[in-house]
Amino acid sequence: MMVGRGVLLASVSGLWMLVVPPASAADPQAPARPSGSWTGVYGGGFVGAASVDSSWGPATNALSPSPDGADPGEGTAPGPVIGGQIGYTHQLGPVVLGVEGDVALGSLVSPARCLVGWQSICEADTDLLATLAGRIGYARDTLLFYGKLGGALTHGSQTVSGAAGFPGRYEGSGLRGGWTAGGGVELALTPQLSAKAEYAWLDFGSDHATLRNGAETSSVKLSQSAQLVKLGFNWRPFGAPLPGAGPAPRIPGRDWSGFYAGVHAGGGWSRDQWMSGTGFLAAAAEGGSFPGSGTAMGLLGGLQAGYNFQRGPWVAGIDLSASLADIGGYAKCIEGMTDWSVQSYACQNGVDALGSLAGRVGQSWGDLLLYGKLGAAWAHGPGSVVLTTDTQPYSEDATRWGWMAGAGLEYAVGPALSAVLEYDYYDFGTRTLTYSGAGARASARFQQQMDVVRMGLNYHFGARGSEAETPAAAPQMPAGWSAEVGARAFLSTGRQQKDLFDPYASDRLNSRLIYDGTTGSALETFFRLENRDGLFVKGLAGLGTLSGGDLHDEDFPADITYSNTLSALSDGQLAYGALDAGYDVLRGGGNSLGPFVGYRMLHQQANGFGCRQIAADTICDAEMNAGMPALETALGLSETETWQGVALGINSRVALSPRLRLEVDAAYLPFVTRSSTDNHWFRADINPQVEHGTGWGSQIEAILSYAVTDRFDVGLGGRYWFFATDHASTQFAGEVPRSPM
Repeated sequence: MMVGRGVLLASVSGLWMLVVPPASAADPQAPARPSGSWTGVYGGGFVGAASVDSSWGPATNALSPSPDGADPGEGTAPGPVIGGQIGYTHQLGPVVLGVEGDVALGSLVSPARCLVGWQSICEADTDLLATLAGRIGYARDTLLFYGKLGGALTHGSQTVSGAAGFPGRYEGSGLRGGWTAGGGVELALTPQLSAKAEYAWLDFGSDHATLRNGAETSSVKLSQSAQLVKLGFNWRPFGAPLPGAGPAPRIPGRDWSGFYAGVHAGGGWSRDQWMSGTGFLAAAAEGGSFPGSGTAMGLLGGLQAGYNFQRGPWVAGIDLSASLADIGGYAKCIEGMTDWSVQSYACQNGVDALGSLAGRVGQSWGDLLLYGKLGAAWAHGPGSVVLTTDTQPYSEDATRWGWMAGAGLEYAVGPALSAVLEYDYYDFGTRTLTYSGAGARASARFQQQMDVVRMGLNYHFGARGSEAETPAAAPQMPAGWSAEVGARAFLSTGRQQKDLFDPYASDRLNSRLIYDGTTGSALETFFRLENRDGLFVKGLAGLGTLSGGDLHDEDFPADITYSNTLSALSDGQLAYGALDAGYDVLRGGGNSLGPFVGYRMLHQQANGFGCRQIAADTICDAEMNAGMPALETALGLSETETWQGVALGINSRVALSPRLRLEVDAAYLPFVTRSSTDNHWFRADINPQVEHGTGWGSQIEAILSYAVTDRFDVGLGGRYWFFATDHASTQFAGEVPRSPM
């Protein structure tokens, strides 16, 4: 059994909350049920989380000698996606029929140990998921519940590398077709704008991928499926207004013209790939392969300033932004074969500052400004490549230039103050980085794309309203609905234990890893929508870093006797999210109680530095450390894991006073999956180890909030998450059974 991470996600939590009241919930003249229609053409965008499962079967030619009767190599690729959709719906009474096409973009890399006696590493990198599906739904008030069924398409690349089995790297790419099924809920917000939450399953079946390594060709059987969880918006520029919104009112406009300046904070995640090298880096890949890919995450914060010019509802301007950042990650990037063993490098890239100079174009709806931006971007940060057998670092420090595109919304919370929520995509292309150390220099081609989400405040100098009226929807919820939107900052601590058993004698414990006291910090955004009938939808997403703790690596036995090495945890990553839909069965007097069903995701990378023996074995003992002093500080172990699961829970809100409220959330996760990669950086022969498991989990959180005003709350709370597997295993190189975990 492997006991997963128990996380105190919000031991200290400060939050601000923008409470948007119902448009006319208390108006006795308001209609009992809103009018309007879902008929019309629409388009929009979304952000979300995806998980792609890849299963590698038999191969031909040089990749063919795989273990007889063995299970296929399997890998899972979780990660963020962004995309858009376009469609048409037609309403007939409460029934809504339609068709929709959507495209999701990302970089979802799933590693697996596969083929050639499990000596090779197979990677499937999915960069596109698309569907074209029919929709059928049921409309109730301002809500549309729908299901969808249709065709699916994916594009990605596949690679197989393994210095012990063959030189070089087998590569291929292409499109695959399949089918999709899913469903979701859509909420009308304004006459043309709606928000949606959706889940979709995509199945691409089994097919053969053609891979090439120079003049050599191999055909590999590949099976793939994917899951998507999306949050997005739809915009209907034509046709009747959506239900509950009525015709667009004429409201006093806001003049966004003039200079502004402000602050922001948020998080970023990037996709890093090392492409090829020169000098000693190229020589190190002889007999093996060079390319390596990885992800990096972290927090950022900084300043922005700009100038707007407004004509009618249209706003154009220029925006300058600069951030300090702590974004980084590690990847296995160079693998070669010496006369006596396989050796590999650990590649690290960090971003400590980034910025942009961009043009902005948007449209104003009174106090709400929706905008897009496009411009130039730069990023600065240190990087390194380390030969893990001797822990000798080669470093670089450079500024990379590229371009960026983004979109956001800005909402006036006062005469001169506005709140901003923004997503940005950065692309720094492929650049040549020069690494130096120990009297040697070499270069590597490096490619990087980055996604950034940030929240902030702007102060507008000389701000003023406009006497002109703007034909636009007021920034409020439709009749019968209310919303809470805000942000939290917190500290966390956690523990993970992983037990590895013998592949032949499955009751014998071979080794154990304990990541203890894993401390971290993160920023989180959250929302809750609820209507007068008791329906509610809530969610959260967070991103942060893991900065402390201890790693114990136990072996039973090791080289001579029992071994217990100690490493320090730092420079890690943390990301998580939740999405729930439920119904309050009890309501009244500011109190509520209701069940919900939802989705949970936790992703983290813990990195252990240094190696010190605290038992009786010779691994990393005083004599070894004296001969290799870099062992005291070198990166030795990393665990990158993702938990996903279904949540069944109860949400309760209790009004302790007119302004003080306690909210408690408790959930049981009857089914969770765990996908992870274990990097033993000093052991190129088993780096990486790909792990899979299924199990269960439980969660509880409580938040005490105080309403400073009718639209602004502060609070303090805590959250505990627990995951565990009851079935898990990993595949080691060589024709051996899978090892239970």
